[in-house]
Amino acid sequence: MSYIRREAVDILTTASGAATEYSPPITGRLVEIIYTKDASNAFASTADFTITTERDALAVLAVANVNASASYRPIRKATTATGAASTLTELPIYLAGDRVKFAVAQGGSAKNGRFAVIVE
Repeated sequence: MSYIRREAVDILTTASGAATEYSPPITGRLVEIIYTKDASNAFASTADFTITTERDALAVLAVANVNASASYRPIRKATTATGAASTLTELPIYLAGDRVKFAVAQGGSAKNGRFAVIVE
């Protein structure tokens, strides 16, 4: 029986406007990444987010100039038996005891944001 879990990751940027934080270790299907813009001390409108897995650096999401709360449902490209990119389907991202890495750039000095990782 599967169930849905939510792991929150709070981020505070440095004076350079950058930050890197990690989720706790996660096992399951990555369903959604939710960014919640802080009401009083939000990232700058130029904030860029690069989200990957820690162990394998699998690309999860990369977005630029984010200026509002947002929800994303990342997937990965499928491949054929020969390793070539498939044009027929995309697949969910599965994690096996891996952490999700959140890198923020151009976020402004000492600014806050929250990400939630939804996993089934």
